[in-house]
Amino acid sequence: MTFTLLSASGFARRPWKNGLGETITIASAAEGEGWQDVLWSLSRTEIVNDGPFSDFSGYTRWQVVIEGAGLVLETPAGEIDLRRPFRPVRYDGGLTIRARLETGPVGVVNLIARAAAFEAAMRVLAAGETVMLAPGTHILFAPACDVGLTMEGARHLLATGDAARLDLAVPSRLSSAASPLIVASIARRD
Repeated sequence: MTFTLLSASGFARRPWKNGLGETITIASAAEGEGWQDVLWSLSRTEIVNDGPFSDFSGYTRWQVVIEGAGLVLETPAGEIDLRRPFRPVRYDGGLTIRARLETGPVGVVNLIARAAAFEAAMRVLAAGETVMLAPGTHILFAPACDVGLTMEGARHLLATGDAARLDLAVPSRLSSAASPLIVASIARRD
């Protein structure tokens, strides 16, 4: 197991694929510099206006609201409901999406991963919750408060806005002492 702290001061900013705003990359893996080269990425962004989302065809996408409330994603097949904070939602990155803000701007965390190559998931741990993490890469992000956590008996502290990367070869136990703690999990498909 490797545990690497990721300070918010080192997060990179880049324009969204559609050019409508920017994203702050928490952690990622890529084969090059362009959006088409991204293997997977966990990032945060502010959505301040209604408008179209970037097309990420071929990617699985997860999203969770971490600030504000009232985000609805309109698609040809119906609405994706992100009205309530800290409830991650999974959807196809190739969907045609238009964001609608019902009560003002929101902050969100996004996880995208190439669907053919990676299995991706996102969850939010509550205070006192313990989970078993499967082998793979896991990014832990403390969006709203300092979070004490225990990883296989070792204690760590994530300051508000910071993250940690776990690379696991075997299943491992994670416990969170505060909430919310976002856990983004990425595993290569065999």
